[in-house]
Amino acid sequence: MSIRSRRRGKNPDAGKLILTTGVLKDDQFSSPKQIRWASALGKLLVLNGGSTVNFQIRNADLSFSSKFFYTTSVTIGAIDSDISNIYTSVGGTGTFVRKWSHQFDLITSANILGNGGVRMIDASGDPDYIYVTSNNATDGHGVRKVRKSDMTVVASILATGAGDGQFNNPLGVKYYDGFVYVCDVTNARIVKLNALGANLTFDSNLSAGGNAFNDLDTDGTYWYGQGALRTFKRNMDFTVVSDSDVNNGYSLCIIPDQGDGYGATLAIVDNANSHLERRKCSDLSAINSVGSAGDGSSSLCDPVITGPAGTWRDSEGNSYAVASGANISKNGFSGDFFRQTPNRMTYQPTGRLSDITAIDANTDAIVGEIKNLRKCVNCTSYKLYGNPAYVVNLTDISSKATIVQIYSCGLGVIPADLSKCTSANDIRLQDNSWTQTQIDQFIQWIYAGRAGFTDAGRSMRIGLNNAAPSGTYTDPSVTPGNGSSNSDWSWDAGLGYHLPLTPNAMVWRLLHAVEGGVSSWASFTTA
Repeated sequence: MSIRSRRRGKNPDAGKLILTTGVLKDDQFSSPKQIRWASALGKLLVLNGGSTVNFQIRNADLSFSSKFFYTTSVTIGAIDSDISNIYTSVGGTGTFVRKWSHQFDLITSANILGNGGVRMIDASGDPDYIYVTSNNATDGHGVRKVRKSDMTVVASILATGAGDGQFNNPLGVKYYDGFVYVCDVTNARIVKLNALGANLTFDSNLSAGGNAFNDLDTDGTYWYGQGALRTFKRNMDFTVVSDSDVNNGYSLCIIPDQGDGYGATLAIVDNANSHLERRKCSDLSAINSVGSAGDGSSSLCDPVITGPAGTWRDSEGNSYAVASGANISKNGFSGDFFRQTPNRMTYQPTGRLSDITAIDANTDAIVGEIKNLRKCVNCTSYKLYGNPAYVVNLTDISSKATIVQIYSCGLGVIPADLSKCTSANDIRLQDNSWTQTQIDQFIQWIYAGRAGFTDAGRSMRIGLNNAAPSGTYTDPSVTPGNGSSNSDWSWDAGLGYHLPLTPNAMVWRLLHAVEGGVSSWASFTTA
């Protein structure tokens, strides 16, 4: 027996539907809460709230890097990191703080608030402690000091009011040079606390000039604060240096100089308008912004498969068992980090691939091809549009397909044979950047195989960003008229009607009764 034959065995992917996803670009935000610079990562951490709770890792220029999803039932109130770990609040009432490694492995989860209400976290300044603001009515508004090593609360100041050592809606918190500075929002001031050792005591109230700071950060020379409508630059005693208007600010942090000519910059969360903004620290002028409202799910790979239950697995080692109507979106691999691209996804059905009856994989960042698609021989619906790098071969489509929607994809090669799609009554192949030569060739193939398309309700769409077919779409009985011919039509005296010469003329013929009086197409859109 040869070495080759001994090694030959059953293909482990034979019974799986396999697809590969590209970069999971996500520039959508839903009530973004807090933004922090993670020095160990050289990246930004952005807390995204709303109904789909996640935090994103973004590059210094605000571009997307990766994303972590919690389950939809979890609420996160705050996020920050130090040189070793990431800290997030979590829980329906925000009572827990979770400690993660920078590789996003969960280390511990500690209940530090009896009644919840976490607002923001600072973990970057003090090497031994994190500081957590909260606004719970039962415990009182204030701040807790939590030891990093064991996540134990060692000190706290919790009192609601406007007096010394009291707070009304505390938000941003920052440790600097032995003191903790807290944004006391409703009281429109900065509360300075002495953080010597394991203690936390009141020091003084600092005037914010009548402005309510939601968040703050410092480079040791200036303070930068974020209000609801303005970004503030202050001296270290909080006297005015300069201000700049923003749409709706909530949180900010300092990005160290990236060598791009801007010097140190500010990253700002615009909570109300669901975007991020970057500004120069030097003069607070705007550099760029990114983002729009949404949960970002359209940037993920979340195909819905109708048919047998099965298991999704990805190349990061995540596994997710699903019932019929499978998906691998935020409701699938929730609690996992999407950070590896390209990412190979496999679906292993409990039965056979032939049991799959529909595949909906629109806008899923699919690259290459979907392997073993041809084995889904009983699939009746294919919705594979919105994947520009996806290369599809129509010969993989089942002859039982009634819906074939493959547009805005990588259909660079025109399929030479649509005979397997004769059962389809909804075919959409538009917006694939076909040239006129390709469009003409495609229509000629359709016309040549017209006898196989017998459903009177059939529709075809090949317009939108595809070139227009050559020739003229016109009624041949009028132009050139019965008995006459021109560049589009040739009169056939024996048949008693015109034969089309150009693709546009062929489209006219496909839409009008001829050859037995039956029209094969209810619509055939080429514009």
